[in-house]
Amino acid sequence: MCLNGIEAHHPHVASICVCHEGWVGRHCDRRSMAYTTTALPATAGFPLGWVLAPIFLILAFVAIFLIVCWRRRRSGRFSRLVEVELINL
Repeated sequence: MCLNGIEAHHPHVASICVCHEGWVGRHCDRRSMAYTTTALPATAGFPLGWVLAPIFLILAFVAIFLIVCWRRRRSGRFSRLVEVELINL
């Protein structure tokens, strides 16, 4: 079926659906669909935000973790904790 203007036949090749007339709601009527086969990327029609958002979220957490560790190290609190742990051993 032709949804959102793209119908995938193969993961790396998709067909762009062009509806000339005969719209039924948001979908094309089957008799009036014309297909133009085009080589499209595998993510065609897939929202890029679903891919990029988790990556940026992970990078943000890593950055916050590194900043917190760097500040603790500079303030000396981190090194004092290590010294206390070594003494307790």
